[in-house]
Amino acid sequence: MNDVTYSSLDLKGNEYVITAKEAEADISNRNILYLTNVTAIIRLKNSNEITISSDYGKYNSTNYNTIFSNNVIINYLYNK
Repeated sequence: MNDVTYSSLDLKGNEYVITAKEAEADISNRNILYLTNVTAIIRLKNSNEITISSDYGKYNSTNYNTIFSNNVIINYLYNK
């Protein structure tokens, strides 16, 4: 799949949005997606936005766990 976006909102009102240029499903577990050129935006209630980017990611659509790998960059406030 190309140009995918996954988003979720938890019970506390925190928003999580993950976008990727490409996504490929795991044949043995279709809840697992392997992502390429990944960007995640985390909008925590009562906090500043956190942005994470990486070359690759592994996303679990059941529990929303995401593993980022290769050239991982996290931006929060004035920190990188």
